[in-house]
Amino acid sequence: MAKYFLHRNSENHGPYDEEQIRQMLSAQQIMGEELICPEGGSEWVAAASLATRQLAPLTAPPQVMLPQKKSKSGCVGLLLLGLGFLVVITIIGFFFKSQDDNLRAHGIEQINKLNLAENEKLISLALAEHCHLKAANSGTRVSKKSLSTVSEADYWKALQNEMTEELRKLKGSGNFKSLAGNKYLYRDLEEGAFYILMFEKSGKYTQEKHWSSPKDSDTPAETENGSWELASDKLVLKPSGGNQQSLKIILNQQGGFIVRIGASEANYWSLRR
Repeated sequence: MAKYFLHRNSENHGPYDEEQIRQMLSAQQIMGEELICPEGGSEWVAAASLATRQLAPLTAPPQVMLPQKKSKSGCVGLLLLGLGFLVVITIIGFFFKSQDDNLRAHGIEQINKLNLAENEKLISLALAEHCHLKAANSGTRVSKKSLSTVSEADYWKALQNEMTEELRKLKGSGNFKSLAGNKYLYRDLEEGAFYILMFEKSGKYTQEKHWSSPKDSDTPAETENGSWELASDKLVLKPSGGNQQSLKIILNQQGGFIVRIGASEANYWSLRR
């Protein structure tokens, strides 16, 4: 049985058996005026002509070609164009990140100049990092404004305002026991991952790892379970099948808490409503 190519939307499809063409015509999946060409042929006719088996050629057949292999040179050109685009995007991204890192370093430098007591300094550094990542103010991230309009002075002013606002949210004396039944969000500064830590009143906890700022409907990349307990001013996490962590809490209030993670580093764990 003869086979036919179907010309539709400036492209050739098929080949199809003659019976398939008839069935598509009958089901109105193709229209009678659409063009078909016998396999191996060069003349295009209306598909409706199959109904009477009259395959007379049209007086002005369309100038189309049957499927051919794509030119290797064309593929190479597209590949080079794509690579060039990726290089440009990478350079732009690196430039923005470099500027962003410079502003972040400036904020840390200004905090170090304040000559704060050790705990106060750790709290300020943790809040500054939290505010920088959150980018709640248009001056806290260069990605929010044109690079030419973000100065170090503007950044530091905006950062101070955001830190003050975060401290306001932390108002009220905290109770370590209040951790039970709550959910907290924090970010690992080294690997860049976000974590949601949920404390159960039973003494169990669940920790979810996300590679971007998580929404409630997001599926975590990893999940960890274990038990937790409080010892004086320390939070002890005992993951199932892993080594326990003993973290010193240097500020614990109603809106979250700040935990020491190193000799000169602390992390802000904000209460997630």
